[in-house]
Amino acid sequence: MFLRNARFYTGPPGKANWRMKVIILAIAICFSAAFHAQGVEDFFTPDYKMTWMGIDFSHAQYFGETGTVSADEMKTLFHKINDLILYEPEKFDLPHAFKKYRVGYDLKAVWANNDAMDPATIISHAGGNTHRFNRDSIRTYMENYQIGEEMAGIGLVLFTESLDKTDESFTCWITAINLDTREILLTEKMEGLASGIGFRNHWANAVNDILREVRFELPEWKKKYTEQIH
Repeated sequence: MFLRNARFYTGPPGKANWRMKVIILAIAICFSAAFHAQGVEDFFTPDYKMTWMGIDFSHAQYFGETGTVSADEMKTLFHKINDLILYEPEKFDLPHAFKKYRVGYDLKAVWANNDAMDPATIISHAGGNTHRFNRDSIRTYMENYQIGEEMAGIGLVLFTESLDKTDESFTCWITAINLDTREILLTEKMEGLASGIGFRNHWANAVNDILREVRFELPEWKKKYTEQIH
């Protein structure tokens, strides 16, 4: 009864249409923000959040002398390389490398993939091969990712192709993805120089070498990928 007899003030009659337009515009803006599709431009936008998903070693191969480190130990040490990046953010400066104001961390999908890898596939005695991957293989690896529904925006994965002891090179594909659709926004092959004592630190330094180079590659990548969509 109260609602039936209630009167609501909506301002002068001449302003009714204006008020309705404002409401419609506000709703449109909200829907636009909610359904904004993450594109490659967002990857290059400093204030657009990126989530670091880690280094995927699940398809990696090791070439050269292994010393005293077995394949099973390598699998464990791959986890420790990912841990090191989490525990030493000042050394592995992801925001600086990718020119981001903020970088989130969520390694669950990468941890699962690395856990599932068969140690028997890691060490190769056939000689170094740093040309096993291409964009199609990266796309195939990405399709099998178990990405949580809570993840959104842009994710970044380093897919490791090889660790080559013969020339101390670490080869990986830096891959940015739309976490909502799993679409690959960018993937680029990079190589870093390994150095230091101990398996973990030795190859982690190669990752850091790549991160230092990425910052200088970004302008060229931006030109390359943004031209493709315009």
